[in-house]
Amino acid sequence: MDETLDLLVAADFSSWERKDGDELQLALEMGVYDQPETQRILDSCVAVENALERGEILWDRSWRDWRPHVD
Repeated sequence: MDETLDLLVAADFSSWERKDGDELQLALEMGVYDQPETQRILDSCVAVENALERGEILWDRSWRDWRPHVD
């Protein structure tokens, strides 16, 4: 499920950056999310960032090499 805020992670997991924080704020202002839901999204992002800082990868690394099939 896309929850507006994205975390872009380098292929080698050495760095990351948040993307679309402004869109999350706008979604809050427009009533798409309420404050508790917005905070939950931010807290989830922080949890992933903290795991990455500890060297923990929370997803299947084989997806890193996935490419869509092109006919």
